[in-house]
Amino acid sequence: MKVYQALAERLYHLSTTKNAKYKKHHNTKLDQICKAHLPKGDGFETGTELIVDECDGGNQLVLQTKFCYLHRARTHSHWICFKAVIKPCMIRGFYILLKGSFGDRQDLREYVTGILDEHLFTEYKE
Repeated sequence: MKVYQALAERLYHLSTTKNAKYKKHHNTKLDQICKAHLPKGDGFETGTELIVDECDGGNQLVLQTKFCYLHRARTHSHWICFKAVIKPCMIRGFYILLKGSFGDRQDLREYVTGILDEHLFTEYKE
């Protein structure tokens, strides 16, 4: 099972259970998966957060993060705040849509998408 599948499965179970104990269990597991497998460091200095309320019961994943990069003049760093919406795709499992202002650094979209893709396609073992 891949990381994105493990997240979607937990989100589905979280959305369908009414038992408070099971909800807490699924939330704990989601936190563990996120901390262990989503990007942190190397530009993602604040880590990556799963926005559970926007995930539609696992039908999509919504991640929120910031990416820090050094200004082209190498004088100071900038932060790009964005959401990554991961939607299902019949051909390759999912596709990633980044929502946020990358300004004149559109080249970072491909880089950030690649990093997220790599982390989400990692094999997950419970």
